[in-house]
Order: sequence, then C-alpha cells, then structure tokens
Amino acid sequence: MPAKFVRSLSGKAHLLEAQRRRAMGDYSRETLGAYERAWQVGQSPRALLRLCLFRHELGYHLPASWNELLGKNLAKLQRPDFELATALRCSRRKATQDALRRNFEEWLKNPGLRQIAVVGNSASLLGAGQASKIEAADAVVRFNHWQAPAADVGRRTDWWVRSPLDLENEDTPHPSPPPRWVAASGPDMASRRPQWERWTAENGGSLLSVPLPVWRALVRELQAPPSAGLLALNWLRSIRNGWDGVIVYGIGYKGGRYHAAKQSHRPSHRHDWEKESALLQRWTTEGLRLGKN
Repeated sequence: MPAKFVRSLSGKAHLLEAQRRRAMGDYSRETLGAYERAWQVGQSPRALLRLCLFRHELGYHLPASWNELLGKNLAKLQRPDFELATALRCSRRKATQDALRRNFEEWLKNPGLRQIAVVGNSASLLGAGQASKIEAADAVVRFNHWQAPAADVGRRTDWWVRSPLDLENEDTPHPSPPPRWVAASGPDMASRRPQWERWTAENGGSLLSVPLPVWRALVRELQAPPSAGLLALNWLRSIRNGWDGVIVYGIGYKGGRYHAAKQSHRPSHRHDWEKESALLQRWTTEGLRLGKN
C-alpha cells in the first residue's frame, strides 16, 4: 500500500485493516503498525484498547504509561470493551497465578515424572491403538474436547489445556477423574478475560494461565498465534529445560480429516501449520520424541 495512501486513511480504516490482518493470523510487525496508526490517527479509546490487546497477543506486558492512558479512557468505552480493558489493567490475579505456576513447575520437575505423553487431537490417532502406550506414561497432557475412542487415545488426563472457546463451551465433556491441572491456552489469559473467575470455578477452583514469555517466543518464531499443542510443548520445555522424557502423539495437521473426536471440526486458518510442522521437526532433532502423529 503506497505510503501517501496509508497516511490519508482514517483511524477507523486503519483499525479495520489491523483487525482483518489479525483475523487471518498475521501477527507481524506490519499488523502492529496498523493498530498503532489506528490509534495515532483516530485517537479513539477503542483503537487504544485494541492496540493494547494486540501488543499483549504478541506477548508483551502493558507498560505503566499505557496502563495509565487506558485508565483515563475507561469511562469512554462501552461495556464489553470496558470489561476487557479493566481485566487487562487488573493485577489482582498475578499473585494467585504466580503461586499456581510455582506448584505446577514443581510437579513437572518431579524426578518421578520420567515420561510425559502430550496427546493432541489429530485424526491420525484413529485406529492407531496407542492407548496402552499413552496410559503407561507418568503424566498425560490433553487438549480441549479430546474424547476419541479409548482404545486409541486412552482416558487418563493429568494436565488439561483448554482454549477460551472450549472454556465457554458447556458441551465439552470433562475428564473423569478430574485432571490435576487445567490451563487456558493463549497469552496469559488471566490478564485479559473478565470471565476468569467463572472459568476458574468451573474447572475445580484453580486455573493456570500461560506465562507471556512462553507465548511470545512462539509468536516471534511463527509470526502467528501458536496452536495449543505447540504452546503446551514450549511451556513444558521451558520448565524441564529440554525434552527428556517427553513424547508426542497426534500433534499438528497435514491435511485430510483434522480432529479425532469431532469429525466436523476444522483447522483454524489463524495458525501457520507449515511453520508449526517445521518447528516440531526441529524440536525432534533436539530430543523431542514422536509417537503416532
């Protein structure tokens, strides 16, 4: 787009362009620039909030000066945006998350966890009969609505990773017995979702959010939002300082049927599956083990 034309666009037009790019999974510097221009040109509170939220989606904390500026514009925001802005500025959940993450890290560093099975929802697991191998692990990680045939994927769940959409879906069956840990995928979702307390209550009274640095590293690599599978793997690697004992089943997408449990489910176009596959292969050269994928 010519520079002269870019400068002539209204703040609203810049915001529409930024939101279009974000919806396509473009988490590049160019998308951030579109959000910045929307705020600079239009100076609307809504554009400011969207800029702050997108910076957070890139994995960056809200600077104190931006927090103050957003606070001054709170009264000008309509209710849904007001609640989003309030959650983004809220720090009361930090102490709870810090304590939960310390306990979570201690659990994952336990020498007794010699093997951890990270089980995705790829349709490649159907008919593969991997249940006995998965259940033999010392800990099992699963994602969202994962209940495919038990002979293929098993049933035990120790760490359940759920997307915001899944957390809002009342039809998602909960594992039985309940998992030891539940985490919300995304960039520190405790800092950006007004419904966090409700989600926590609905998931056993404790809900983990992913630290921003874990998310940020993948966004930089992919220039797109990472899938929950890669996000959990990266968090796991950062805590255990490598891939010792980690084995992956059913992570990634290479075409054809996408989801083992939900035939109608389609892959998100916001993830860069080609880059994710390349990153997963690189991790295998560093020691990550692949089961059936």
